[in-house]
Formats: sequence, structure tokens, C-alpha cells
Amino acid sequence: MRQLPPADNDRVAHSDADLWICPKCGEKFTGKNMWHSCGKFTLDALFEGCDPVVREIYALLEKMALEVAPFHVVVQKTRACFQLRTRCACGTPTKTAIRFHFLSRTVIEHPRIFKVESLAPDQHVCYVKLARPEDVDEQIRQWLVLSTEYGEQRNRRAPAP
Repeated sequence: MRQLPPADNDRVAHSDADLWICPKCGEKFTGKNMWHSCGKFTLDALFEGCDPVVREIYALLEKMALEVAPFHVVVQKTRACFQLRTRCACGTPTKTAIRFHFLSRTVIEHPRIFKVESLAPDQHVCYVKLARPEDVDEQIRQWLVLSTEYGEQRNRRAPAP
């Protein structure tokens, strides 16, 4: 198996002066004192117990994400997120696959999407299983591009008066 580059939390992110930075863990948020599980996590810990192909799939997903936009990679206890102003795409490892999810302003129907959670009229989380390296394909790239609209907070609905 070929060597894959490690990921870390020190990647340069899309940076806006109004983002709040947690003084304990250094993560960036759109609002001051937003709830989060403060901690420093590693990819090694995240992929512990996974089949080796899962780490390879993730490495391909991260590489593709960083080709799409200047995402900040946020490694959490159970997932790795791709953040611009907000977190808009994530990969959650299971023993044999990555459960990739991304945010969309509209509901997307596609055979590869196995679940959609609608959180608000313009906030829909779409889930896709990535079980083989070749699953990280042009369709995933298109969905990463789509997620940047949410991640950069473009085209947000105006708040109710």
C-alpha cells in the first residue's frame, strides 16, 4: 500500500476577522462561546480499529476537499470535518468505510445518498457511504463544491423580522 500524507489541525483555513477562536482548543466558530467538545484529536486515534482501506479512502477525500477549497481540517473524536466559515462536510470512519456527509441548501435525491436530514428549510445534511477508494470520484467532488456555499455562508436566508 502506498504511503499517504498525514492530516493535521494546522492547515490554513478560510479566515474572517469576525470568527471567534476558542481560547482552550483554538478552533474557529461563527459565534462567541459556541458549544463544542473542546479537545485535540488525531487522525491516528480516529482511525484506530478501522480497516487500512478506510484511512486510504479518507486521505483521498481530504486531498480532494483541499483541491476544491481552502478547508480547515478539524479532527474530532468521531469524525474529521472540512470547515470554511462553518463546517460543511465531514467524514466519519466506521470499521470498513467512511460515512461522508455534506450540507446543501436544497434536498438532493441521488442513488448514492442513503439519508438526508433536513435541519432547516435551507439546511440539509446528505449522507453517502464511501467503501472503496474509487468511491471518491467526480460526484463527491461536485458535492464538496456544493457544500462550500453553506461553508462560506453564501445565499443565507434572511432572518425573520
